[in-house]
Amino acid sequence: MGNKGTSVLLVDDHIENQLVLQQILNSINIDFDSAGNGEEALELIKDNKYAVILMDVNMPGRNGFEVLEEMNNYENFNSAPVIFITGEAVEKDGFDRGYACGGSDYMIKPVNPQAVIQKVRAFCELHAFRNEILKEVSNKFDKLLGEISHEIRTPMNGIMGNLQELLSEAGISTENEKLLRNIETSGNDLLKLTNRLTDFSPEKRIKKTNSKQILTKQNKLKFDLNVLIVEDQIVNQRVATLILKSFGCN
Repeated sequence: MGNKGTSVLLVDDHIENQLVLQQILNSINIDFDSAGNGEEALELIKDNKYAVILMDVNMPGRNGFEVLEEMNNYENFNSAPVIFITGEAVEKDGFDRGYACGGSDYMIKPVNPQAVIQKVRAFCELHAFRNEILKEVSNKFDKLLGEISHEIRTPMNGIMGNLQELLSEAGISTENEKLLRNIETSGNDLLKLTNRLTDFSPEKRIKKTNSKQILTKQNKLKFDLNVLIVEDQIVNQRVATLILKSFGCN
């Protein structure tokens, strides 16, 4: 069964064909898993991510095209490149269907060992490079979220503290109290959003989220930034001064 970190998945119902491919991969020290049919391949895909898949086209039960089409429905499938391998001359319709379902290349049996080596090496290098880039992006995104969280939370905490001071004063007008309550609500929502920004796992962020989804689908927080805009015709001078001071604007 699958091993963590395996690079290649071999799918062929003939053991002799598997052995040929296994010998080629062993010669270049590439880790692999083997599946004797489409169902075994689908089980391996559930728990492993591969750099490349070498898939026989003509197999009993599901053929290679059908197996890849099913793989594409798996949430955790990392869209690994699939090289279809066939013992027959491929007609145009076969090429079209293979590429339409997500195939990357074709090879004809008996396979050329050097061609297999070159293709597998190239895809494994791309896989490693992609993972390195994704890791770097994830780390930078974590750092950026931390900085954003700090830069928002610090002044907002000052604003919220000053708001409580103002709200506790006697003689505050109804108009000003209403405005301050609106600012308080928006400030609390913004702090909640800031806290949630740091809750996303790197995998989910990379695969499923973008800035729009973060604001609309994940958090579902609605806050009106216009409420935080100080309008001197509405807010008295003391409120404006305290808010600006909280942001470090003297």
